Amino acid sequence: EYPNKHEVASQYRLERKARLPVRRLDELESETGASASKLLAALPEDHGLSILGVYFNGVQYTTDCNTRAASYPHCDEMLFTSFSTAKSLFPPLVLMRLAEEFGVDVYGAKVAEYVPEVTSSAGNWEDVTLDHLQDMTSGNFEIDSPMADASPSNFYANLSKADKLAAALTWKNGSRAGSKFIYQTADTFILVTALERLMDDLALETTDPYTYLVDEIMKPLHLSPELMSTRRTTEQGVFNSGAAYGGFGMWFNRDGIVRLAKFLSIDRGQIKGRQLLQRSVLDETLQWENAPNGVPTDFFGFHYNNGMWALPVHRVSPDHFECEVWIPFMSGLSGVRVMLMPNDTIIYYFNDTRSFPTFEAVEFANQLKPFCET
Repeated sequence: EYPNKHEVASQYRLERKARLPVRRLDELESETGASASKLLAALPEDHGLSILGVYFNGVQYTTDCNTRAASYPHCDEMLFTSFSTAKSLFPPLVLMRLAEEFGVDVYGAKVAEYVPEVTSSAGNWEDVTLDHLQDMTSGNFEIDSPMADASPSNFYANLSKADKLAAALTWKNGSRAGSKFIYQTADTFILVTALERLMDDLALETTDPYTYLVDEIMKPLHLSPELMSTRRTTEQGVFNSGAAYGGFGMWFNRDGIVRLAKFLSIDRGQIKGRQLLQRSVLDETLQWENAPNGVPTDFFGFHYNNGMWALPVHRVSPDHFECEVWIPFMSGLSGVRVMLMPNDTIIYYFNDTRSFPTFEAVEFANQLKPFCET
């Protein structure tokens, strides 16, 4: 069944109206005197870099959108894969929205209550909560290394929901729940499964977590419809027909990724004055206002909380800043990073050479508006 063409036209007009103004990156340099040369030098050239974007003072400044062949002329419509930035923008936003509607107790819900399949698994799930899953501290893992992200069984194959869940539950117990950061994409799929069943208990109109994200946040933001689909499990031989993957599989255009980041970091989880995300949890997620610092990862000094990474620059590079500076960010496998700077600047890049120039991005943002003066 095709949607009503008048409704489609209306949604398109709203989406176009909501888009951020876009200018070239060199215009930002000429307007502010800040130089992006070190940041650009740390990123790949030509087709290795899909895009670099900076949101500053209400405007998005970007490079060209690059492909293997040449610069892509329709940059507004070019899609970029999320990889693991989905771990920051899917289950955590669903949980923060549920917490705003039903209270923060949703974070303490026990996985075993909503995913009874864990009782026959090799791990120990008795004390594991939904919060532990999104913090990557379930305690069930195979490799005692923070970023190995081992693939349990055939987890990454085109499986049904039941088979993917069974694969995700392969690991034995390695530590007490909440005590050790072990990054595992499979844990995010277990979280999405638990969310679906929790939402059923809450008698929500939809029990699909991604549909809930779309209805509650993406549509009110008037994001492009391409962002409102995600990779899903294969049911009865039909690809992308089942449960959302959770830990990867989302898509962004350059406007969408900035407006989602802005919704979190600058708009404080509000749309038109309406609070959609539970504020105290959002504060913790983004390291605001003396919030807990999340879980130490033993990986480049990063911390992790509610699906969001954070770099305590003042600890990693103590001579660099005179004030305490936390940089929350999202990260994806191939070279995807979205950094939510404390001076209301957003810097993002998509590349496929696994280049992650973190300090170069921090230095450039600080040139635009010094962190310790804001």
